[in-house]
Order: sequence, then C-alpha cells, then structure tokens
Amino acid sequence: MDTPVYYQTQVLDQDEVHINAEYQRRHLVGATASKAFDNFTLRSEVGYSTDSHHFIDSASANFSTQQGVYQSADLSFVIGLDWQGLENTLLSVQWFQSHLLDHNDSVIRPRNNNILSLLYQQTFENEIWDIEVLSLHGFDQKDGSLQSQLGYMLESNVRLWAGADVFYGKSPIFLDSLKRPTE
Repeated sequence: MDTPVYYQTQVLDQDEVHINAEYQRRHLVGATASKAFDNFTLRSEVGYSTDSHHFIDSASANFSTQQGVYQSADLSFVIGLDWQGLENTLLSVQWFQSHLLDHNDSVIRPRNNNILSLLYQQTFENEIWDIEVLSLHGFDQKDGSLQSQLGYMLESNVRLWAGADVFYGKSPIFLDSLKRPTE
C-alpha cells in the first residue's frame, strides 16, 4: 500500500506547522490461508512490516528531531468469516489487529489496534442493482464508520451509484498532535 509519511516541522515563534508528505520504503512479509466449507469461508492473514510510521504527541521531547513521526516494526493479522447462504448475498465479519513491536509513550496510536468490520453485499434484478453496507469499529480508540452504497448498472460499462459515509469518534488524534504545546 502506497501511503506517505507526514513529516511535521514546527516554525519557531509561530503557531505554524509545515507538513511534508514523503514516501518511505517498507518491507512486508506475510501469509494467507482460507478454507471453504458449505456456505462459509474462513480466512486469515498475517503480516510483518519492518517500518510503519505513526504520529507522536507534540509535547514529546523528541518531536522536532523526529519530525512528529515515530517508526516501529508492526505485526498484523486478520481473521474473517464469510457467509453466502442466500442467493446473490454476502455477509462478512473480520477482526483486524495490528501490534507495534517497538512502542513508547510518545506514540499517539495504542500498542494494539483492534478493528472489527461487518459487510453486507447483495445484488438484485439479475445484478442490475446492488447494495453494500460496511461498518468499521475501532475498539481501542472508540471510533469508526458506516459506509453505504446503492448501485445501478445502466450499461455494461456504465454504473451509477449513490452512497453515504458516516464517521464517529473523537476528533482525529493527529490534529491534536499538530497543535503547538502551551507554555
């Protein structure tokens, strides 16, 4: 996954932070397995990333030298169960966990990050209409989203859709980390 690292530089004597997005090389090793039985499919994945980057608290003593970013190895896994017992319908539940191997108190993200996802997909009228609802809930930071989409296949290569995304939880933690510490 190509995700930039957002390095932050605080401008001295000003309430200003400059953000510079840079791509950093990461090495990822993983494995996956799945087993289908009847209408169910059990899936699992595990991955080890050598370098993941995370925001640190602006009050941290190393904020300026680390440019607001902490680097750690990460061990992640997912366990999922899919059910296709009804025609043209998929129900899926997944549990994701990411564990930072080198965590310290300046990192805003918790050592373990647990997320549960629930997915409902269904097609109607010979696959002309489709609906998808995805719910994500983060247990550690008590945040998440509910995403829904209704699609219509107008032509074989033209699909119209409408959707809505609803987010909940506290304000994004990284925005708080960008605030200049009060003296």
